Amino acid sequence: MDDRLASNYTEEALELDSCIAITITKDEEKIIAFSTILHRDMFGDAVRILNRHYKSPDVRRLSWGHQRRINTYTYEMIKQQVQFAKERDYDVAFISRELKGNNLDNLNFTALNRFKNYFPDKEKWIFSPKMHLVSTPKIFKENWQSILYYKLKKGGRFKTPSISIDAYKERFRKIYSS
Repeated sequence: MDDRLASNYTEEALELDSCIAITITKDEEKIIAFSTILHRDMFGDAVRILNRHYKSPDVRRLSWGHQRRINTYTYEMIKQQVQFAKERDYDVAFISRELKGNNLDNLNFTALNRFKNYFPDKEKWIFSPKMHLVSTPKIFKENWQSILYYKLKKGGRFKTPSISIDAYKERFRKIYSS
């Protein structure tokens, strides 16, 4: 793969043994996008959708798609992966992203929170005001991420450990001040 993000898409990084599904989008025979549905024991009855979401460099910057905010194939991936998780009796589907320093002061402007308005069933997506542990060990800041979740069942909850933004900033203060 000739891509600056290639290290994110190695067999090891994709954690294929923990994936319950993969969605692939092709333009003729060329893969232009894919993402997986990831389940880890720490997620309980939740799954991470759009995991390792890849878009080929040729289509990354195109503004064609649903409401010109997310690509049509990303919109379809979300619909398909939520439905897949629901059919397999999971409680929650979630999307997570690392927060960059400038998003820590105003969560309302993070991509996840803004783009949910263009998702299928947009009113059912819940943006958490906390940072959630989505991988171990908990000492690494990149393992604490912002999440957007969708209840697949009444009473579904995202149950991984979480901390407030202030606690996150304090814990990783040295990283942000350097």
